[in-house]
Amino acid sequence: MAITQCITNVAKQFLLGNPDGLSSGPDWTSSSNWSIVLIDGSVDVGPTTTSVNSPVGELAATGNYARKGIALTTSKDATTGTVMADFADAVWTSATFTASGAIVIAGSGANYAIVVLDFGGPKTVSNGTFTVKFPNADINNAIVRLT
Repeated sequence: MAITQCITNVAKQFLLGNPDGLSSGPDWTSSSNWSIVLIDGSVDVGPTTTSVNSPVGELAATGNYARKGIALTTSKDATTGTVMADFADAVWTSATFTASGAIVIAGSGANYAIVVLDFGGPKTVSNGTFTVKFPNADINNAIVRLT
């Protein structure tokens, strides 16, 4: 199966004002209701992935990993003509699992897929710290940038 790193189509739709009328989408100005889930690569995910409520190959709850992942802290800047959204690094401690990618989700209940991340292959941790490192939170490096 394939993981295609991208900003999803549903995220782009919400940026355009939600023309197809999906239920309440992400609040791009709020730090609440953003999280990250880890995936195993067993299901195709990419631009057409809309939600983690449908099968995406999320890791099973085990040890220090809970379903629906962990909350993310957001960072935003729209003052320069470039809109960006970024997140603090996601860290699981005392972790034992293998993940091939991740999905950043937003929206309470709907769990809309916003960004799909491909780790370039399976990454394994055994009773250690697993970190998804996000780029610097600035208009040149943020994980989501619109100019």
